Amino acid sequence: MAKSAPQSSVSPRDHTVNVLRAILKRIPFARMISEEEIRRDHLLQLQLWRDSAESRQRPALAPFRRKWRRFNLAVELHLASAVSPASWPESNLPVAHSSLTLAEGFRKAKAIFKDSIYSIYCVGGNTTRIEPLLGCDSIVVFEKIGPGTISRQPLQRGDIVISHSDGVRSLQRITRLDENRQEFTAHQVYQGAISSIERRLVAVFYTGLPAPTEWTCDHTNQPTLLTRSWDDVVFRPSRGDKPTPHSGVALWGTELDRARRVFPSSTYTIWTTVPNTNSMEPLLDTNTAVIFETLTEQALRHQPLQLGDIVTWHTPAVRGALHRIVGRSEDGTSFYIKGDNCWWGDSLESRSLIPQRFITRRVVALIYGRQMHEDD
Repeated sequence: MAKSAPQSSVSPRDHTVNVLRAILKRIPFARMISEEEIRRDHLLQLQLWRDSAESRQRPALAPFRRKWRRFNLAVELHLASAVSPASWPESNLPVAHSSLTLAEGFRKAKAIFKDSIYSIYCVGGNTTRIEPLLGCDSIVVFEKIGPGTISRQPLQRGDIVISHSDGVRSLQRITRLDENRQEFTAHQVYQGAISSIERRLVAVFYTGLPAPTEWTCDHTNQPTLLTRSWDDVVFRPSRGDKPTPHSGVALWGTELDRARRVFPSSTYTIWTTVPNTNSMEPLLDTNTAVIFETLTEQALRHQPLQLGDIVTWHTPAVRGALHRIVGRSEDGTSFYIKGDNCWWGDSLESRSLIPQRFITRRVVALIYGRQMHEDD
């Protein structure tokens, strides 16, 4: 007499759950990745590059050439007096933030930039020299440099790249390319071979304020990157050309389609370009897609407006602007707002303070695309 098959103690429902769990484990990042894992396994740790060019002391300023110091910039006093209330701090301009948590920002970046040419990191270490572009807990996306990416978008002035030379990896901003495109200059002082460039910045996702302002991880799987001071040569307001970063991403292509699915229109707004006013160079320009969050009560509870946040403001009678918060009133209900490349601050009815009720959106992410104009 044939023996009957043993009865399984697992119910059909539990069996289905186990199968789904097994499938999800095979899907990269389908599970909830923790902030600790992100900082441990996907850290881009920055360290200051100390060399003779940076260690030289700057000459003392003559008494009649007094300067106003603002986010490590030397600006003529008479030009800055209109936008330098006493309440503004005398420190580096902070990086932007949003209501996204670190894990949310990382998962959204992964969902948009899922192709193998992209690498996604969480920024850590010492970021004081490259703020306000990047800060601790910013999520950054880099594309691998190869024939495909270069054919879509050649390297240009303003590109932010990771180069590898003499066993050292460094984060550089290209300021000049030679005629044969064999060498590049960065920060006016560093010269390197184009062949040493490994990756190029594609996107930045801003998250909420990190718990520590500067932290490092001793067990990171990623190399430490050296970075030079950018502020004196990049973030000083000027009338000259200050190109923004570029990448091989098409701002009308697959990545932006994915971004629209990841950031629903009920809560977020996506601009695939910005007006060519140059007011926020070199952070963003016409080749930059900008993702905003609507400043609802919930978003402000998760992350109140902070110095450094990039926002849009307008009134029924005034068009307003896409600029950065650089100061606030004593009661915290109004803000000083200014473009990074402007000598003057925004004003409303001859007043330099903009009430919070007129600030409608905050930048969550920047996606750099292909060059659209010669001065991008």
